[in-house]
Amino acid sequence: MSEETLPSGETPVARDYRKLVVLERPEYGLSDDTRAARCAAIEQATSVLIRHPAETVGDIACKLALLCDRLRAMGDVVSEAGQLTLLVAESARADAARLAIRAAKHPL
Repeated sequence: MSEETLPSGETPVARDYRKLVVLERPEYGLSDDTRAARCAAIEQATSVLIRHPAETVGDIACKLALLCDRLRAMGDVVSEAGQLTLLVAESARADAARLAIRAAKHPL
């Protein structure tokens, strides 16, 4: 995940996304127990994040970034259906990021 997709405000989604970014940083040489605990922590953090409703377009971008990363991690981006699903998610993520920038420049 990229920290560049974080919205500037500290909404619950933004806060939990930032925590998830830190949790998912690669770690090497972990024992099986440590790896299992890390996976459980990532699963828990993801579950907490998705329970929060988006408050900003940036929150939506965070959730879409998570979705795109998970689709890539699942490895089903070699099939046509997997590629198309990832393209739709990436397009929506780009749209959300564009709208967030527009909203920041021209608040209502």
